[in-house]
Amino acid sequence: VLLFLLTLNNVQCQTDGSITNKVNWTNLLDRHDPIWPLGPGEPQQQCFLVRKYVPHPGYCGGKSAKSRAPVGWELHGDSCSAIGSKACDNSNISLCLQEYSVACDNTPSCQSYGTSQVWHQQLISQLAETSNISTATANQDWTLYIADQEAPKQKVCINVSVGGGSPWTRWEDGPFFGNGLVGGLVKFNSTNATSLDIDLSRTDLWDRRGPGTPGYVEGSDLFNKPRLPLGTLSINLQGAGGESFGNADGSFRTHLREAYVSASLSWKSSALTLKAFAPFNTPEGIVIEVNTTLPIQVKFTPALSASTRHSPPGNYKANPPAEQVINNISMSVWRQELLAGGDYATAIETIVTDAERTSNLTCMKLFITIANDAPANTSVQTALTTLASMKKDTLLGMWSSHILHWASYYPASFVSVAQPPSVAKYSTALEGFYWNQMYKLGSAIRPDGPALDLMGPWFQKSGWLFYWFDLNVQLQYWPLYTSNRLSLAQTLSALVTNHSAALQNNTAAYGNDTIGIGGACPYDMVCGVGTMGSGSPMVGDGPWIMHNLYLQAMREPNSSMLTQVVFPLLKKTTNMYLSKAFVLTSADGAQMYHLPPTDSPEYPYQNLGNDTNYDLALFEWSLKTLIEIAERFSVSDSMLPTWKKVLSSLTPGPIDEYGYMVNNATGFDHPHRHFSHAFHIYPLHLITDDTSKINLAETTLDRWTNLTCDGSRTRNCPNGFTYDGAASMSALVGRQEDAVNYLVSFITSSKVHASTMYSEGGSPCIESPLAAANSLMEFLLDSWGGRIRVFQGLPKSYHDAAFVDLLAEGGFEVSAKRSNGTTSFVQMRRKGFSSDAVVDTNMIGTLSILPSTSSNQLQQYGNGTFIIKNIQPGQSVVIAPEGKQDFVIAELVGDASEYHYFGQTAKQSPPEPTVQFD
Repeated sequence: VLLFLLTLNNVQCQTDGSITNKVNWTNLLDRHDPIWPLGPGEPQQQCFLVRKYVPHPGYCGGKSAKSRAPVGWELHGDSCSAIGSKACDNSNISLCLQEYSVACDNTPSCQSYGTSQVWHQQLISQLAETSNISTATANQDWTLYIADQEAPKQKVCINVSVGGGSPWTRWEDGPFFGNGLVGGLVKFNSTNATSLDIDLSRTDLWDRRGPGTPGYVEGSDLFNKPRLPLGTLSINLQGAGGESFGNADGSFRTHLREAYVSASLSWKSSALTLKAFAPFNTPEGIVIEVNTTLPIQVKFTPALSASTRHSPPGNYKANPPAEQVINNISMSVWRQELLAGGDYATAIETIVTDAERTSNLTCMKLFITIANDAPANTSVQTALTTLASMKKDTLLGMWSSHILHWASYYPASFVSVAQPPSVAKYSTALEGFYWNQMYKLGSAIRPDGPALDLMGPWFQKSGWLFYWFDLNVQLQYWPLYTSNRLSLAQTLSALVTNHSAALQNNTAAYGNDTIGIGGACPYDMVCGVGTMGSGSPMVGDGPWIMHNLYLQAMREPNSSMLTQVVFPLLKKTTNMYLSKAFVLTSADGAQMYHLPPTDSPEYPYQNLGNDTNYDLALFEWSLKTLIEIAERFSVSDSMLPTWKKVLSSLTPGPIDEYGYMVNNATGFDHPHRHFSHAFHIYPLHLITDDTSKINLAETTLDRWTNLTCDGSRTRNCPNGFTYDGAASMSALVGRQEDAVNYLVSFITSSKVHASTMYSEGGSPCIESPLAAANSLMEFLLDSWGGRIRVFQGLPKSYHDAAFVDLLAEGGFEVSAKRSNGTTSFVQMRRKGFSSDAVVDTNMIGTLSILPSTSSNQLQQYGNGTFIIKNIQPGQSVVIAPEGKQDFVIAELVGDASEYHYFGQTAKQSPPEPTVQFD
């Protein structure tokens, strides 16, 4: 452990003699820990210089209000009356002001519009300068007041509380921990102020009902094979002094560096500390330590073992209630029987030794195991065996191996983009968001575990109880490729390869040499794909998953995954398209291949038409990729001439004056959160290296964001992944400032919760924050089409940036530093099968390659672009302006006021309405 601590804090570590890595991982990660304070906080006075306000000639509510407002003034959107109609009385102006301030902070429509920047000052002025609240709230809306430019500014002060916080009861807002198989999420009981709840979960708890098994419901696999909940561990205060979590002082904290959650709480004459983690080397285990001067009760409440999908069929039956098979002073074991056969079990052992008990202090250790042996009935014995193993390993042993694992996990790659506060606001928060996503990924996936679904090891009531393949899974895995975490990425490729028979059966109607993946699939990947030519089925999700596998394979140490996994699987998904493609003669006499009607994911206004761009783009990418692999790696295949013929005559994607259409009969004419109609642009990059088509990309992007995100002026998008797609596409077309602003708008909105979790309708959707981390990496390092692009998506306002060992296509670990807006140097280390690399940078002047004895060939093309050839396996080279000597990389300082940005202080989430699921 001491060796680990010394290693982690080592501030000068030479890498291959080429660059000096001075990253202080302790400093970097600790400053981004989310913190949740409890208690009243410290009183602080806030003062403003404001003018008196006069009535606004417009009124709030809808487009008519905007049209009647004076030129140059904007109202706060259609929902502004809901903000401004809160009742206030004359007795407590300051309290009323604070309530309004919170309302604006937590309301996207208030945050989004330009005038909201001064809205608080308008409100302060109006409240402070009138003695009659009813006058100030005329027509129930504060936005009816505008500044009287003739009036002098006056100083107005109010008293506020800073640094305090109250208990949170929503799962989205609390700290979480996990080891890729099991995990816990901390929140407070909504009805009992003396109870702290830790929701426990395991990622592979699936029901397994099939035809002929008890409880099977015909045609309803979301009830036959759903992900299942586990239960809640509650720590109940039983002090005699009225202690509750509502009147505690202290804080909770997620420790990113060592992957655990802690709490330190106090009352007038008592205290409690807590530490919870899921030991990485004990996949089924959780450890919780509680030290307290209060009497407490620990209780586990099993969840109902049933699908939480809405609208269950009338004949649906939950699994039997869990049975407590062991219950004594130190041990509680619960067995959950499944109607389909088998069981899972939760075992909790409480250890309080005499040496850890004093007259006023109890030191309690909870060892928890979650076993799942279904379809066998041996889970209780497995849980008890794991408990015995945990005690044998000792707490110190588990903790030591746990922190050693995380010490090796983070440095796989490094990113820092934090700017000074005067340069780029929220850049430090964006950096912190990124590292919180790396923590989330490491807690949600393990190399020997199941693939990641929408929840990871943090189950909450949801309608999305499968793997969702029409966007979610793909985006969840994107950040793993460039961040150099392929051991986690391979869980997706394993899910596909381990279920090849099911995938073939999914497309039986297309022939034996095809495979496919439906829009949503249970753990066994049995999810049929509709037949093209019959209605408009969704068929592109399987080919899109092949693109994910391709992204991984292009970064692997050798080409075997490309040639032995991706190539044969992609051939079979492409055969599905080939079996239904047809030829039409165009107006100019050319014979072109087309696709029959298919579905563009979730777009609700589709006319029946051919050539859906989602599938047409995937078809084109599939053909190009098969040809590329076959020719580059000498893979012999009799279909190669057919692929080339079809590709050369494949119809272009349908377009109109607004860019890419949905299909040849449907323009993009309505707001829509998905970017599937724009797949030619992103993520497939089929046209973005063609400068003659940049206008098409820009037009498509503008049409999508103007309709869906209320225009680029506000960047108020409906869903998290919409921000992500808009950010990445903006960077591709050279709109770097727009790109980063989309990400900042997302992470600072109420859509991202205090813990950085994301939900829709209260249901977990883990993909959007993870995809945002991927977008940030694309700003720093993007690689496709045979080129590596360094800092090409980062805006000029981000003067400084650095990254280490981000992984590019071809298997190159790339490190680079940006200073004062210019790339200082680039290091390339060959880890993969490519020996040559074309690199785009903004380095100017004559470049040199180091070490100077290198036999590599460096050729410059101007404008910072160069090609380097003959890089040997394991070799590192640095390319820099001639004479450059300083090759040091370290974390940037950034804005200290944005450290610990996430947690309750800055990111308390407002209630979110419940919606039905698609």
